[in-house]
Amino acid sequence: MPEFKYKAMDKKGNVYVNTLQAKTRIDCINILKRNKLQPLDITETKNGMKFEGILKANDDIKNVKINAKDDKNVSQTLNQEIDLSFLTGNKVKTRDIIIFLQNLLVLKEANFNNIDALNMIIKSTESKKLKNILNETLISIEAGEYMYETMEKYPKVFPFIVTNIIKVGELSRDNGRSC
Repeated sequence: MPEFKYKAMDKKGNVYVNTLQAKTRIDCINILKRNKLQPLDITETKNGMKFEGILKANDDIKNVKINAKDDKNVSQTLNQEIDLSFLTGNKVKTRDIIIFLQNLLVLKEANFNNIDALNMIIKSTESKKLKNILNETLISIEAGEYMYETMEKYPKVFPFIVTNIIKVGELSRDNGRSC
């Protein structure tokens, strides 16, 4: 059975990192969701590669919890650089960026906050790379960052003008924070 390395978060902000065995990536996602976890990153491990703490599909996933409320873990988790090496594949198409921006504009005009707007856009995005970037952006917003701060980390995806327009919009509003 294939093995998947995952990173997931529960509603309280606790982060879980481990591996589990499942038939498919979709099964892995379903297992995490059944355990009330939101998948952040799932990658299939290479054959023969072993990670500590392999979980079977029916094991209790909660035993690998990293409690974000421990003061040592909080500073390490919040200040830790995110590994974005999985994003170095194919380029995001200009068409996908334009559709993202059009959808964001429509949802913001309908008074959606950034979190709800991104959740809706992520569900309808076809580009895997853009979907991963938007998921990272969503996680950062939920952690209290501005959307433009995360978008600035992807200059090859989001042009300078786009991040600065979003920056102006976020900083000029009284409720600029997305949370």
